[in-house]
Amino acid sequence: MFENEQWVVTEFGLEAKGTHSHYTIVDISLGNLLEGGDRAAPTYFWSVHMSHKRWVNRGLFNDAFEHALAYHGHKIDRDALKRSFESKEIA
Repeated sequence: MFENEQWVVTEFGLEAKGTHSHYTIVDISLGNLLEGGDRAAPTYFWSVHMSHKRWVNRGLFNDAFEHALAYHGHKIDRDALKRSFESKEIA
């Protein structure tokens, strides 16, 4: 699987390591990894959402998120992933 300083890809999906802020743990289940907006230019919800959390290192999250998608066999929409990683909007 995959692990970095802040995240670990598991059979469950993607999990934060340790506790952060008011979160006891952040788990993104396998079924929720693919959540996204239904707009003309889709994005992956979790990448956009977590990028606005002060305790999240966006680069570490995005790296782990992409590994989680691949590990769990999801077809990755590269355009949506790029938009998600570059997004400034708040989700």
